[in-house]
Amino acid sequence: DLRLSAGKPPGTWEPLVSVAREGDADATAAALRAAAAKLRKGKPQHALAALRMLGRAPAATPDDGYAWATLELGAGRRDEAFTIFGQLAERGFDLAHALRRDRALDAEARYQIGFHFAESRHPVGEEILSAVAEAAGRTKLGQMARAKLKSAGYGD
Repeated sequence: DLRLSAGKPPGTWEPLVSVAREGDADATAAALRAAAAKLRKGKPQHALAALRMLGRAPAATPDDGYAWATLELGAGRRDEAFTIFGQLAERGFDLAHALRRDRALDAEARYQIGFHFAESRHPVGEEILSAVAEAAGRTKLGQMARAKLKSAGYGD
């Protein structure tokens, strides 16, 4: 729909997406994915709305979930983002690898994600915090990552 790709508010296109999904779920998912990618820079809130709809659909991929979670994190909705990241990790998604290759996330966001997983004793927390510590070097963030690794029982 042109409303979605033009970045119109979600209320004007959400009912249409529901109808389109009934007709062709895969094509609707592809359209939502493309629109979210296009809107991500200029209208991140609209991209987030599209990814929320996509993320709850059966046709959603783990990469869609990852994109959704990163936008939730960017919007300040950490609990929602961590829930999605947790679901992805539990389903076998290589979260640490995705975070390493994601240039849009800064080291502070990676640290927050790693800290969350280390607190819940999830093994991916060690991998994420180790990558943050290595990349951040001797900076304060690197020191914080190493300290969290040690306090979580991962350090020497």
